[in-house]
Amino acid sequence: MRKMAMVLTGHFRSFKENFQSLKHFILDQFDVDIYVSTWDKNYIGPSGTSVDLYSIDQVNEILTIYSNIKKVIVNDFDMVNEQSKDFISSFSKFKKNKDPYYKQYFGAPITLDVMIYNVGQWYAVEKGFASIDNIDQYDIFFRNRFDINFLRPINFKTGPVVMIGPPGLRCPTKHLWKQNCNARNQLFYGTQELCKVTKNIYNKYLLAQCTCINLNTDNILEYVFRHNDFEIPIRIDNDFIEYEGFEIKK
Repeated sequence: MRKMAMVLTGHFRSFKENFQSLKHFILDQFDVDIYVSTWDKNYIGPSGTSVDLYSIDQVNEILTIYSNIKKVIVNDFDMVNEQSKDFISSFSKFKKNKDPYYKQYFGAPITLDVMIYNVGQWYAVEKGFASIDNIDQYDIFFRNRFDINFLRPINFKTGPVVMIGPPGLRCPTKHLWKQNCNARNQLFYGTQELCKVTKNIYNKYLLAQCTCINLNTDNILEYVFRHNDFEIPIRIDNDFIEYEGFEIKK
C-alpha cells in the first residue's frame, strides 16, 4: 500500500458530510497521514454561514473525526487577509496575461475582496505542505479540501505535479454549486517535487493575481505552477472529471 501525505486545507465547510467518501475512496485505499492547515476564523456549513473564532483545542476536537492526523496548523485569518490586502492595494499597476495558452481561462474582472480571499487560501496550502515531516517517507503528496465529496476512486498518475480535471470554460457569473468550476486547479497531487513548488506558493500566487487579472480566478494556479522556479513540468489528469469523479459541497 502506497504511503500518502494529504494536505487538507481551508474552512471546515461540509467536512462531516464528505468524510465517508473521503474514507472510502482515499483513506481506506492508502496509508495516509493527514496534515491540516486551517483558520482560526472558520465556519462549518454552507457558504455564507457565520464565521466563528476557534482555538487550537476546539479545532482539534472538531477534527477527531479523522484518526490519522499528523499535524494541525491554525493560521491567523485576519493577519493573512490584511497582508494580502496591503500587497494588492499597493501594487503599482495591474497587468493582463497575454499568453494565448490561457485564452480559454479568461474570466470576468473580480473585486478586491475576492482577490484577497483567493490569495489567502494559498497561504494555508503553503504552510500545510511545509509542515510535512520527512518527505522521503511518502510516495505521493495530495492537496485536498474539506468541501470535496469524492464520487469514485482516483487513479493517481505519475508525474511531479499533476492537476486534477480536464481543461474547460467556466462562466464566472455562476455560483460554484451550479457550474463546473475547473476545481482541477484547486486539487493536485505529485511527488516530492510538488513540495518544492508549494514552498513559496502564496507569494507566487499573490503576484500572479496582480499580473494576470484577466485570467479566471480558479486557473491562476496553473500559471503559477507552469512558471515555477525549478522548471518542474506539470501534467493534467484528464480522467478525473468534476461532477463525475468529485464534486464541491459548500
